[in-house]
Amino acid sequence: MKAQALKVYGLAIVTTLAGCSSDGTTLPTPADAPAATSPSSLGDDGDVQVTTPPDNSSATIVTDDNCHVDITGDINASFDSGGGFSNIGYGPWVPGSAVTVAGVTLDDTFFILNCQGGEGELVSIGLGLDQHLPMTPANYPIRKADNIFGGYDSNPPVIQVSPYIGSGDFFWAISADSVFNITEFDATHIAGNFQFYVSEAKNDIVTDGLPAKTAVITGAFNIKNPN
Repeated sequence: MKAQALKVYGLAIVTTLAGCSSDGTTLPTPADAPAATSPSSLGDDGDVQVTTPPDNSSATIVTDDNCHVDITGDINASFDSGGGFSNIGYGPWVPGSAVTVAGVTLDDTFFILNCQGGEGELVSIGLGLDQHLPMTPANYPIRKADNIFGGYDSNPPVIQVSPYIGSGDFFWAISADSVFNITEFDATHIAGNFQFYVSEAKNDIVTDGLPAKTAVITGAFNIKNPN
């Protein structure tokens, strides 16, 4: 169990950048992005609120152990990614969970879903610091990132996204209101879909002098519990 958890933890490192703080930047917004709002995934009582699904919520959910991703915009790609310990980790799924392995507590504060493409693309979905993911269907809104690292300087959303989809060595960050939708979630699998508006996070320190690229990442997943 420890070896399996450590393997997932190694891939989870890429999501920690989402919690980094910075002095901020202005991220370009794709032309078809929704109007900016400040959605919250928690109600006054702290319970997860189900909100309107994204445009791709009616997409066909894959029936096998798979995550399908389409990227459109200045970057275009389409790929499928399998399940297994390299791509999915959820604390309550691990036998003997609620223990700590390599500094990670394996409870509902630990979740990672990696959708990996064959050309180095990676869309890594995880939790913000001290956030919890209950084992239940829900819709998690994700607002525009506060800083160039794709993170939030205050009031982070439950779900945070670290996309690595090409075009140089720049960070990509959520650039407009996005959503991660869980339609099925139990002890055997997790299924759902997502729609992320992203852009290159360039600033005066890291730039190639070209306008930042933007893209829309949509996907559907149905991933088995690998434990």
